[in-house]
Amino acid sequence: MGKLWAESIEAIDYGPVDAMRVGGASRTQVVSHAVVPAVTPQFVGLLLYRFDVNVRSSLVLGLVGAGGIGFLINESIKLFRFDEMLTHILVVLVLVVSSTTSARWCASGSSDQPPSAFDRGSRTTISSTSSGRSRAVQRPSLPG
Repeated sequence: MGKLWAESIEAIDYGPVDAMRVGGASRTQVVSHAVVPAVTPQFVGLLLYRFDVNVRSSLVLGLVGAGGIGFLINESIKLFRFDEMLTHILVVLVLVVSSTTSARWCASGSSDQPPSAFDRGSRTTISSTSSGRSRAVQRPSLPG
């Protein structure tokens, strides 16, 4: 996580940082007003990603007997308590879908509505023609 956070800090746009330094801001002011707002979406997205991975790992490890929510699902199956099993599975499903949707919303930027888990919109890219002119090209976005 530390390496990913460091990489996201190194990848920020240094325009606001340089502007604040030229304007006479202290190091603390530069960090709090230029760096932190630029990296917050990446930080939150990485945290939600790790949470999602941990929930899924807990499910798999529990199913093989190491504990976690998968253990509860396995025990419910063995005891023929399918209502409990369904409840545990729904909890896992809600956790995974909500963390995935939240991570996508954080990664998408400042849009007002979080994207649907099934949204496959399109993205616009700039392409050069043979004459040297640039033009916008609509390409479908990749799933996931």
